[in-house]
Amino acid sequence: KAAYQISKNKKIGIIGTKGTIKSNAYKKALQKIDNSLQIFSKACPLFVPLVEENWINKKETRMIAKSYLDEFKDYGIDTLILGCTHYPLLKNVISKVLGEKINIVDSAIETSKTVKNILYKNKKLELLYSKNKGIYKFFVSDDEKNFLDFGKKILNKNIVNIKKVKDAYLF
Repeated sequence: KAAYQISKNKKIGIIGTKGTIKSNAYKKALQKIDNSLQIFSKACPLFVPLVEENWINKKETRMIAKSYLDEFKDYGIDTLILGCTHYPLLKNVISKVLGEKINIVDSAIETSKTVKNILYKNKKLELLYSKNKGIYKFFVSDDEKNFLDFGKKILNKNIVNIKKVKDAYLF
């Protein structure tokens, strides 16, 4: 909805992992809102390991971003949806490649706004502001040490309650 609302020319780009792009979930949702939208999707699978290895400010990352994103300039998009939780960490790189005039929509932020609105409408907003901050549990299927280092940088706190699992579907 946010992408649709801020796009002036009805040309919206979507980037995500291969699975996200293949699912066409964002495209289908946008077309339900307005079937006349021009939607351009691109899988950017290297963005995830670049973020996880904290290569955010490396020249290689800028080169890969340029390679992935240059075609969006040809499409004339004015809005780009970041369809992966890792991609907002590359927002500055993406903005430099596409230009500051491109609206960038962080799907995680928009999802949290939607959840907040649903809770508010259903008079459950107090759940968001509870004094009990909850318990964080982290499940990883890859290297725990790498996640601990990266997670600490992202969350700005020490990470505890981490469990390694064999298969992603177990958590």
